Amino acid sequence: MQTKQVVELLKKHLSGDLTDAESVRLAEWIQASEENAALFDNLNDPDFLEAKLCRFESVDADRSWKKLMSLQENAADVQVPPRRSVFKKIWPLASAAVVLLFFSVWLFSGEHSFFNKNKSFKTRLGEKLSFRLPDGSQVILNSGSHLSITDGFNKTNREIKLEGEAYFDIAPKASIPFIIRTGAMKLSVLGTAFNVRAYPEEKAEVTSLLRGKVEITVAEENQGAAHRYILVPYQKLIVEKQPDSIQKAVQVKNSSTTASHGIQIDSLKKSQLGSINEIAWLENKLVFDNEPLSSVAARIEKWYGIKTIIETPELEPIMCTGSFETEPLDKVLESMQFSIPMLKFRKVEDNTVLILYK
Repeated sequence: MQTKQVVELLKKHLSGDLTDAESVRLAEWIQASEENAALFDNLNDPDFLEAKLCRFESVDADRSWKKLMSLQENAADVQVPPRRSVFKKIWPLASAAVVLLFFSVWLFSGEHSFFNKNKSFKTRLGEKLSFRLPDGSQVILNSGSHLSITDGFNKTNREIKLEGEAYFDIAPKASIPFIIRTGAMKLSVLGTAFNVRAYPEEKAEVTSLLRGKVEITVAEENQGAAHRYILVPYQKLIVEKQPDSIQKAVQVKNSSTTASHGIQIDSLKKSQLGSINEIAWLENKLVFDNEPLSSVAARIEKWYGIKTIIETPELEPIMCTGSFETEPLDKVLESMQFSIPMLKFRKVEDNTVLILYK
């Protein structure tokens, strides 16, 4: 089916004007490939559209607009709002035509990851992104993260690279295992749900398994030799990238430590606040349960898109506990200062917070 025909069917689908025959044609296009199905799912996902629309200021909109018009030149009249208005709206979008415009800009500008040479997804600090990969696997990318997929994905391989944090619900495909590479780990899975935290600037990487089974190979450059580990549901694997200087935030008490120094396996447990810390972010909860201030400050940075500086190093090991959802940054800092009176927070710029000893 030609792109022009797909665009017209999508427009009618979004406006609720599909005939029975057109519904069949659209269904056939969706079922023609897993990539088409993933694109259709993403186009119907408000969170995904919102995150992409937020980036349109850097897109060559004039060029994309002209391409959309060339696709529609032989079609019936389409009521499309002026181009400039699109970039001022996020979600909910005013009409199917606006979503259609998004689709065209996304596709022709290279923003559409499946047609993008780099095949990558990125989130800014304070931003999350939910999307479906061409094989049907669901991904939720946390703040300040970058995920890239390899050439031939879902054809000859299902391999991706992750810097940052993401939750995965992997579509089963026995013939092609799903592989994730981070700075210190290689994860191999079939049909599994799990969370991976692997920010390059942090001293440890953590894989937390919720469902299924995952095999993890620790990269040789980090441990001197390759080691493989199998996780079962509600276990987590912690890999210290710098074992001698690991942050206390990722030390696990009463854990079963493997023979290889710097690697620990432990069980996922609900905190006293009722959430599993490793996946609380999926519920839009900022949760830290008996964690050192150094770790909490790093979480706050990514959550609110700011920079924190602990001016007094002696404060770093102070243990903190808290749970927040929609609270603004000021309320979080106020609550922490109330529970730990020795702390003092001072904003020196719009995006920088100093943490001092009172």
